[in-house]
Amino acid sequence: MHRTQLFIPEDMHKTLKKEAKESGVTISEYVRSVLEAHLYKSHRDKTEKGIITLMKMTEEGK
Repeated sequence: MHRTQLFIPEDMHKTLKKEAKESGVTISEYVRSVLEAHLYKSHRDKTEKGIITLMKMTEEGK
């Protein structure tokens, strides 16, 4: 695992702290889970678009 530092606005930090506490995790764990969900969703969306494109191409060839 890599350590990364970033600067965020105070209001965002307060929100992260609140959300993490409500979820029963640390801020770091909460940020990792949000990033993971976003990054994997983006990857899934691209994969789905690729599959749809391939399906359309095979339908056009019929």
